[in-house]
Formats: sequence, structure tokens, C-alpha cells
Amino acid sequence: MDNSFKWLHLSDFHIGKDNYGQIKLFKYLHEHMSQNKKKGFFPDAVFITGDIANKGQADEYDMFLKEFIEPLSEIYESVPRIYIVPGNHDINRGQCEQAAKALYTVLEEPGSKFFDADETGLQKRREIIPRFENFIDFVSKTGEDICFPVKSIFDEKGAFTDIVSIGQKKIGIIGLNTAWLSNSDKDKEKLTPGKYILEEALDAVKDCEYKIVLGHHPLDWLQGEQGQQVGTLLAKNKAMYLHGHMHKTAEIFCWHIIGIH
Repeated sequence: MDNSFKWLHLSDFHIGKDNYGQIKLFKYLHEHMSQNKKKGFFPDAVFITGDIANKGQADEYDMFLKEFIEPLSEIYESVPRIYIVPGNHDINRGQCEQAAKALYTVLEEPGSKFFDADETGLQKRREIIPRFENFIDFVSKTGEDICFPVKSIFDEKGAFTDIVSIGQKKIGIIGLNTAWLSNSDKDKEKLTPGKYILEEALDAVKDCEYKIVLGHHPLDWLQGEQGQQVGTLLAKNKAMYLHGHMHKTAEIFCWHIIGIH
């Protein structure tokens, strides 16, 4: 019996920036997956940590669905569960422009409820959720059997959680939106997925032996105090944090294995 959890980590496709280059990349990725399948290496999950699109446009997601997601069914008899979180380029910046202008001040507001993991927090976040509408529509098109928990990011909890069982062990998977406050390409140290949102998500998987947290931005892109608090929560819960945004060639395609003992 294989007591390991295998996953494929992908990030930062930026569909729409260079479509010809993207199609060539997809071909390479699919060939690599096929070769690994022949060797008996089948991922239990595929993690995509944001920036699927380049400008958050519907046609960019349509291309990704057609050219990357759909061919997976030809490679694998059953498509692995896919977990996706949004990045700053998954935002349609033409939406909610007035509300978006005030986003950087959210962390400066005493007693702000924006990141509360409840209906009050959701009411605050609803003003800017339309910026992610094309991302949300794309996730819906993939089908709930493939990436069913992703839309929970835009519910009152502000994050998604899932639990995968491998033998007698449980792996908790959390998806965060580090791009809530993103409004330009100069967001460094102005962002956060929300401390309270992360706390609630970690509590939902507290009984899991292993915890994997997905976000788009590295921790050093978060606002100072928020970055420290998020880092402390991850360390306290012994959670592994996978992210993108670094735009390094080696980052876009990585296999990982956890041996379950």
C-alpha cells in the first residue's frame, strides 16, 4: 500500500501574456505528466497558486480550461482533485474601481471587520468580490467534482478547507486569498489573507496530522504585523505554506511527496 501523499504544484501561468508560449508550455506539462503516469506516479492533488490569467479576463480562463484542464482527463483516468487560489492577476481591475481605491486603508482602520470570518466580514468583502467574477466563473466551469471547495473563498469563511485521508492519516488543505487588497503591481507589504480567516481555517483542520496552506503571495509581501501573525500561525500549527508570485522558472512546475507514517 502506498502511504504517501503526492501533489503537483503549479503557479503563475499569466494566460493572455504570450498565448503561443503558453500552449507550448501546456504541451510540455502534459507530456511530463504522461511520462510520470507510465512510471506509476499519479498525483493525489494538483495545487495552483494563482495568476492563472494575466488580466483576469474571461477568455484567458477559457483558454486555460480548454488547453490545460480538459486534456488532463485524457492523461488520467480520473482527474486529480485540483485546488486553486487567486493571485493579483486574477483580478479584473476594471471592476469596482472606486471601492478598490480604498483597499490599502483597510488595515489602517481600527476595528475593521473586513477579515472577520463571518457574515459581517463577507458583507464588507462583497463590495470587491465582483473583481474576481471571471475567476469564480472559471472555477464553476471546471465542475464541483474537480475543485469543489474553491468558491468557499468568497463565502463568509473567506477561505476553503478540505480534508484528504491517506490510510489512517488526514491531510488538511487550506486555500487563502492573499490578493483581497491587491490593487496594483506595487502591493508589497500592503496585503494579507486575513489573520482571523486563517485562524478559522486552521481550526477546521486542527485534527489533521499534516496541513498544507495555499496562497499566492510570499509571506514577505504581507503587511508587516499581518505577515508576522500569519507566519506565527503557520509555524504554531506546523503548516506547510505553498505560494507563487516569484516568477521563477522552477516555481511553475514542482512535484512534492509527503511520506505518511
